[in-house]
Amino acid sequence: MKAWVLQDINDIRYETKEKPVPCANEVLVAVKAAGICGSDIPRIYKTGAHVHPLVPGHEFAGLVVGTGPGADSGWLGKRAGIFPLIPCGSCGPCLAGQYEMCRNYGYLGSRRDGGFAEYVAVPAGNLIELPDCVSFEEAAMLEPMAVAVHAMRRVLPEESRAESGPTGAVNASGQVMQGGSTESDWSDAGPTGDVNVSGQVTHGGSAKSDWSESGPTGAVNASGQTTHGESRKPEQALTAETDGRGQSMNQPQTDAVAPQAVEGILSAGTGVEETIVVCGLGTIGLLLTALLLERGKSRRKSGGSGGRILVIGNKDFQRQKILELGLSAEAYCDSRAQDAGRWILERTGGRGADVIFECVGRNETLRQAVDSAAPAGRICLVGNPASDMALEREVYWKILRNQLTVTGTWNSSFSHKASDDWHYALERLSRKDLMPGRLISHRFSLEELEKGLHIMRDKSEDYVKIMAVI
Repeated sequence: MKAWVLQDINDIRYETKEKPVPCANEVLVAVKAAGICGSDIPRIYKTGAHVHPLVPGHEFAGLVVGTGPGADSGWLGKRAGIFPLIPCGSCGPCLAGQYEMCRNYGYLGSRRDGGFAEYVAVPAGNLIELPDCVSFEEAAMLEPMAVAVHAMRRVLPEESRAESGPTGAVNASGQVMQGGSTESDWSDAGPTGDVNVSGQVTHGGSAKSDWSESGPTGAVNASGQTTHGESRKPEQALTAETDGRGQSMNQPQTDAVAPQAVEGILSAGTGVEETIVVCGLGTIGLLLTALLLERGKSRRKSGGSGGRILVIGNKDFQRQKILELGLSAEAYCDSRAQDAGRWILERTGGRGADVIFECVGRNETLRQAVDSAAPAGRICLVGNPASDMALEREVYWKILRNQLTVTGTWNSSFSHKASDDWHYALERLSRKDLMPGRLISHRFSLEELEKGLHIMRDKSEDYVKIMAVI
């Protein structure tokens, strides 16, 4: 098969290599679409991966074409999205069902071969079946969508309690099934089922019993540093209505909700509309904005409200995407020309924002979030740190005196339950409530994928999501 192989830092080659043979409880996936994540760029060109040689790529989807010993042959011929984190199944977080915080995880595309290839072997327990109405390109964006869902749920806990339908399983036609729990799918990982940090199957533990529901993640340590595991991504996204395959990206949304149309949540009993700020409009920031807008629509249909959404970016095309989402120009702050902290205070009557998603990962934006948060406000640290993070004494005092809640978020929950982050995202894809395909700005063949890597590395042109289509 053909694959992009990272031999060493800044040494990635398009090579012919042996097609992988699935091990016990694994399947062979023919990759149909693979997105480039922002974290792939430093991994390839600056820091290297955990092992070399390595096939990068952790945002991908494809068709199951082979099964290893112990894997359910029923997967053959099925279209699937792939959760890239491979938990050990035996550490404290895994036993608590918080797999995204596994202490000894494997990871497709950084610790073992990933999706920048024609074929990849993956644990059967990491598959999620795709309905026919979801394209491979959309499914390759399930991973960043689920990351955004996870962040939203960290500070808006009512979304964690929302089930994705009666039992949440979605069949191949995109319909929510009334009966069967997908929990039994974890038995595809086999009776011994645990996977170690190298992605190898070990013996002794039932994967099914180890994989239940996921819970809270991350925090800020005493030095103000965020604790993250595998890297994530800044980039972009949208809500809905075309065919979901990225066509008509420049057409504005006709049914999206402008902020002035959003009936606000009342903030902390003050009678004031709750304000939610997304700082940083990369892929995750834009997907998060789209999810918040969809949440607002859903809450209003049931008699609730979704809050007022404000966003902060620093690129002209980000402003255009926000307008396409349905936010008004007044809801967008260009941090190149405006003082974002002052801008937030002006739009909240000096009170500050109730919820701030910091999707940049820089000292100055963290400081700005603390300065701009309302008393008893919530700050979710989403962006991977671009450098060492430190809290000045004055900033630390503001966290104490304003009794702010500062939380981290990492990866996403995947448990084969209706309430996990991946099923939350897949249900909205199936209903066409979200159309992330519109964010695909560049498509390349697998052979040409390096062009996309260079665009992102050199920032030679505007991009949102760059994808290989195979």
